[in-house]
Amino acid sequence: MNIKTRLYLRIIIGAYLVYLGATVIRGAVTDKISHAFLVASAGAVFIVFGVCMAVLTARRLYKGDYEETDLKEDGDEEEENTDKLE
Repeated sequence: MNIKTRLYLRIIIGAYLVYLGATVIRGAVTDKISHAFLVASAGAVFIVFGVCMAVLTARRLYKGDYEETDLKEDGDEEEENTDKLE
């Protein structure tokens, strides 16, 4: 998987964390549970983390601040290293 694909996946995961946090907060408010503040706080942490993850990754992708190389399996790297030594 190349680095650009990984960056797009991180943006999607960040957006999902925002959605999950909003759902947790909505559930805590509408269900009238006794520890709603604690659950809503956890939802807020999910939202903050998701927004930071998505925004920072999108900025990195927009600026082109990554190396365009394919990540290889560990076995592939070992084979290449032995070829260079021979």
